This record gives sequence, structure tokens and C-alpha cells, in this order.
Amino acid sequence: MGCIQAPAPQVDMNLQPEIQDTNRPQSDKLFECSTSGYISEFYSIQERIESCSFSTVVRAVDQEGYEKAIRIINKSVIDHNSISKFNDALKALQDLDHMNMVKVFAVIEDEFTVNIVTEHCTGKDLFSKIADCNPFSENQAAVIMYQILSALISTHEAGIIHWGLHPENLVFLDESDEAPLKITEFGIYQWIKSIPSITENIDVSFYTAPEVIEGKFDSKCDIWSCGAMLYTMLSGEPPFAGNNKEEIFASIKEASIKLKGSRWGKISEEAKDLIRKMLVLDPEQRIDAQSAFDDPWIQERANGNIDDNEISSRVVRKLVEFKAKNKLQEATMAFIASYLLPSQDLADLKKAFESLDVNHDGKLSKDELRRGFEKFPNLAGIHIEEVFKNCDTDSNGFVSYQEFINSTLNWQKELTQERLEAAFKAIDKDNSGTLTADEVKAFIGQGAGENEWQNILKEADKNGDGVLDLDEFKAAMIRIMS
Repeated sequence: MGCIQAPAPQVDMNLQPEIQDTNRPQSDKLFECSTSGYISEFYSIQERIESCSFSTVVRAVDQEGYEKAIRIINKSVIDHNSISKFNDALKALQDLDHMNMVKVFAVIEDEFTVNIVTEHCTGKDLFSKIADCNPFSENQAAVIMYQILSALISTHEAGIIHWGLHPENLVFLDESDEAPLKITEFGIYQWIKSIPSITENIDVSFYTAPEVIEGKFDSKCDIWSCGAMLYTMLSGEPPFAGNNKEEIFASIKEASIKLKGSRWGKISEEAKDLIRKMLVLDPEQRIDAQSAFDDPWIQERANGNIDDNEISSRVVRKLVEFKAKNKLQEATMAFIASYLLPSQDLADLKKAFESLDVNHDGKLSKDELRRGFEKFPNLAGIHIEEVFKNCDTDSNGFVSYQEFINSTLNWQKELTQERLEAAFKAIDKDNSGTLTADEVKAFIGQGAGENEWQNILKEADKNGDGVLDLDEFKAAMIRIMS
């Protein structure tokens, strides 16, 4: 995941859960968005993935048996002048729902460490893919850049700058052919003091924007990094060479790129033109994420790699048939889709979502849904307003990627007994075999009001004992298919 290599903080690999209030940290929290506690209360650490001067990344298993990656950061290295910005960024990352960003599930804080819990990606990083392909075809490179830029549009709108994009912190979710590319490590280096600058790492330096070298940058620095990676994917070598970082930085500041030679003779002028626009020395003259994403080369090449660029009639029919569920059902559907389904099972729905998402902001507007439906004359009588209202379950005016997945999955197939039991265990935090009101409320989150979640529990609690057993939970979920 691309840490700057240096002596690592020590991590006890034998940490075991000790869920006792007396063991909870008593010190004031640095981060408003964090939960107080020790990671050993919630996770069993399995192995160290990587280490660097300010943090260690470990693979861990939660209490339901699901793998996570946890970045353990020593509080002593955090720049306290940047706490507020760091907190805002972590909160924004937890709130963002984009298929090409590594999901931040939780932030857990004790006296000594801040622990960022994320998806655990098991696929190769982009650096390894480049080494395997060496170089990429234009279509392959466009598909990769499509995913990166789509995520950057969302993060830049949220005010988050990555600042250190390079092929080693772009990781595929798993080893499957349809696995999405995930961006990791958003902006972490910005809030760490007394560590080697990101520019000290020669492997990262090839992709560093000139303004980052000078210490003054905005979101356009991520576009420079994308341009350098696109160049590398198409040619097999980085655009700015040197035997050491000083020579590399001198080359970057000169911003003279070579687009001639035997390899570049086979590359389209459209690809070269996009690279030139991304590697403009002046950030104010450099294109932004949305403009790069909208470039015809990206759109034509990336969409050419999608077998069926038209949304299927089955997906449209599922959207029409979907009826709003209660919040417990919605949360359970999201849990199953996020944790229990292989990525290849969602591949067709991912393509359909991308086809509908015309402006590529990671969410569907009512107008985008209407335009998608216009491709099907047999749906002329469908009331888009009603379909949109049913799918927009949080009523924020957009259909998110997760809401789209919830609406279009074939739940008669996916809602198996085994998956329902796994979801039940995930909610049942105290392993009592029943779900209490507090457990249901915690699982639903802030999406339901006080009266709503109590009504949900009352409706599902058929024997009136104040809790839900497994059979009552299953019965409530099975009603999704009715």
C-alpha cells in the first residue's frame, strides 16, 4: 500500500479481544469521528502487511470472521496542528460511497494509536499489473484511468486531496478479472510530522507533481500523478527519469515529456493529447478530474471494453419493481451485498450503474434515471418519480451506488439462509442469540429516527419478548422478496 519505508512501530501480533469497560482508554480523543477502544476488543490481528516510520498495516479478522485491513498510526507522529483537517478527511472518507475507493469502516482510538479500519484488498497493486502487462493496451489503460478519475471526482468534490497517488497505492479488490481498482491512503502523509517527506521515496517520486515538491498544491496534483501513471501504463516506463530523486525532480520541474519513438508511434494522438493536458506544469492550466474523465479518449476506450454498455432490461425491471423497505431490511441488504457477495456477482450491476451515471459522480440523479429508461419504449408508462422515490431510500435526492445495488440484486437468489445467519451474527454483538433494541439501532445507524427503529423491532418481534431471535429476523428479511 505504498508506505515510506523506515523503522516501524511495534505491534503485538497476539492481541486478543478483551471486552471489558475497565480496559477502555480514558484519555481524551483526538478525533471526533473515532470510537474509543482498543482494536483488540473488536479484531483479531492476523499478520503484518507492511510497515513504515509512522504506521503499520495489519490484516485482521472481526468478530464475525470478516477480514479487514487496519492502519495503526502512532499518535505521537500526528501533527496536532492538523487534527481538525485530519478528522474532517476521515469523516468524509467514512461517508463517501464509491466503488473505486477503499472503504473506511471505522476509526478506533486509544491512548497511543489511531486505527483506521478499511476494506482488505487481496488483489495486485497497479505497479504489479504494469510489470505484468508492460505496457498496457490503450483500452486497458483507459479502463484503469476511468476508475481512478471517477473516484477522484467524488473525493475532490468532498475536499479531499490524495497528494501521493502512485501505482503501489492503487490496489485491486481481489484477483478476479472483474475486480474494481481501489484507491488507498488518501492524504495520510499530510498530517504526519517528523517523517521523511513523500518526496523522499524514489519509487513515489516518479509520479509527484512539481507543486508538491515545492510544498504548495491543490487537487490538481492528483491529476499530474494520473498523467504520469497513464504515461507509464502506455509506455512501460515513467515520464520523468533520473538516477536519484534530485535528477527526477529536476526532470519533473522541466516537464518535458517524450511522446516519440517506436512505442509511442503505436499510440493514438488522442491518448498523447490527454497526457499532455494532465502533465501541464502550471496547475491552473492543468485539466481537473471531471475534464480528464470526460475526455473522448477515456470515454470511448473505456466503454469499448464494456461488453454491454446498455443497461439491461432485467436491471431496469428490478428498479421498477423495487419497493422501499424498512431500515433494518435495507441495512441487512447492504451488509450482504458489501461483505458476503463475490465481486464478480456484482460485475453486471456495476456496469449498469456506470452506464446510467452520465456525469460520473458516483450517484444517480432523477434525470439520469429518466434518460436510462428512455432507451426502453415498453417502459413509456412507468412513473419515474415513483421509481426514483422507492430507490432513493435515504431521500437525499440521489440514488447512491449502494442503493442501486440494493434495488437491482436478485434477492430471491442472494438472500440465502447462510447469508441471513451471517448477517444476524454480525448484528448480535454480544453473541446472545438474540438482537436487542440497542443492537438493532446500532446496526441501522443514523438512517432511522427513534420511533422508526422501535416500530421496526416491534413489527418483527412476533412473540413480544422485546428481542429478535434468528427465526424472527429471517422472517422479517424474507418479506423483502414478497
